[in-house]
Amino acid sequence: MVGSAKLHRVPVPLRILLVLVLLAGIVVLVLWAAGVWRPTPSNIIAASGIIEARVIEVGTDVQGVVVSRPVEKGQTVQKGQLIAEVADQVAAAQFLQAQAAAEAASKRVQQTDEALRLQQGVSSADVQRAQAATGTARARYRDVETGSRPEEIAAAQAAFRQAQAAVSGARENLRQLQAGLRPEEIRGAEESYRAAEARVASAQAQLADLQAGARPQEIQQAQAAVDKARTALVKASRDYERAEKLIADGAISPQTRDAAAAARDAAQADLDATQERLKLLQAGSRPEQIAAADAALQATVADQRRAQEALTLARKGPREEEIARAAAAVKQTEAAAEAASAQAALVRAGARSGQVQVAAKQVGEAEAVLQQAQAGTGQVAVRQAEVAAARASLAQAQATVEAAKAALDKYRVEAPVDGLVDDTHVRVGEVVRPGSSVVTMVDFTDTYVTVYVPEPELPRVKLGQTAQVFIDGRPGQPFVGRVRRIASQAEFTPKYVQTVEERTRTVFAVEIALENREGILKPGMPVDAKIEVGEAPPPKALPVQGRGSPKGATGGEW
Repeated sequence: MVGSAKLHRVPVPLRILLVLVLLAGIVVLVLWAAGVWRPTPSNIIAASGIIEARVIEVGTDVQGVVVSRPVEKGQTVQKGQLIAEVADQVAAAQFLQAQAAAEAASKRVQQTDEALRLQQGVSSADVQRAQAATGTARARYRDVETGSRPEEIAAAQAAFRQAQAAVSGARENLRQLQAGLRPEEIRGAEESYRAAEARVASAQAQLADLQAGARPQEIQQAQAAVDKARTALVKASRDYERAEKLIADGAISPQTRDAAAAARDAAQADLDATQERLKLLQAGSRPEQIAAADAALQATVADQRRAQEALTLARKGPREEEIARAAAAVKQTEAAAEAASAQAALVRAGARSGQVQVAAKQVGEAEAVLQQAQAGTGQVAVRQAEVAAARASLAQAQATVEAAKAALDKYRVEAPVDGLVDDTHVRVGEVVRPGSSVVTMVDFTDTYVTVYVPEPELPRVKLGQTAQVFIDGRPGQPFVGRVRRIASQAEFTPKYVQTVEERTRTVFAVEIALENREGILKPGMPVDAKIEVGEAPPPKALPVQGRGSPKGATGGEW
């Protein structure tokens, strides 16, 4: 009865407290055994955060109508894949025109190369025949002076045959000159001239467009865009002011106020872009652009003039003096052949009086033919100049093709990296402006998580340290990362991290880079991170005044 009385004398609140303590101990033991709760080791800093990835705004440098946008939200794209295509008929036409001009210039180079080769062959053959005839005449003169020997008679007969061959060659050359150029050569000259005319027309149109500046309709459209953007900015500013008042009264959330601020900033950026576009249209083309277009026009006009001269020469055919020289060469070779025949007869009959004089005259005539043939090699230089001009025109045409292709490629918007299309901003049929965003992409190759480390733990964190990141969908399977950035300024922990007490602490942001080749980690996923740091240093002993010590003395109690 005494023990029972003592038990009843224990207050009821104390008994309840004892039961609660017992239950708490049981819960801790169960969690420890299950591995759910364990104290964090001293070489680990645990923190929480949200997965983030690099966001890329894919835009365009040109203005036009969107005719194709083959990607949608949530679609995975590869680097270089077509995102959108903007229509521009002028750029496409300029590219085709440049290609046609380049093809014509290439054909002209082939034709001039062939003409040069033929001219070099003809001139060389004429000189060689004249040199041979001169040598024969000189040999004959020596033979006449020394008398005829059997071998001399044979040589005279060979000279006669050679003279006959020279007559045949001279007659064939005259026939070709009288026939003129072949039809395909004339057609090639006509095509080159038409191509030069097209380049002049294109250069004139481009210069006129630059000198005229922007059309009134374009300036009016730009002014209308400025007015529209200004109205949108006024509305967004008013919405933001109302949001500021409402959040002060607690009627809306901070996210709504932030959205209003973002809309106001976007409207301001749109107004700045439209005003800049209007200024560019009102200012017109720059003087250096007009000067460059004028210089290009003068160059194409010079090319056209050269092409016209080449076409005129091709239609007229060989000049009269060329035909006259060829006819004179025929007569000279015929005379040489007759002289060779007479010489052969004289050699057979033996030398007679006056033969030496005849041989000397033949030598003079042969030397005159040689000089005329050597003068004909000047046509090779003319053909070489034509080849150089044709090659210069081809280089210019090829450069125009490359420039036109580069301008046309700007109307194709392609993915800059492998990634995911997070959002689209334009549809087919809408007009885009230079610098506007077409889609928003997420680059999974640059995935990271930002965690917040309390100030006392910051000295233990260093760049390059290994960290393990855990997600709810894969418990026990960590993602390995490394610390790549440590903030240099303190801040308060974001509200979505940990408890209310920890959100009021001063912390430093630490960024952990992660490998995400399989794309498992998605932006916005909450994660837990464990940064592997060194062992925590032991706490320093703070000496305090001990019990029973004299006033002012220090002991080892801390």
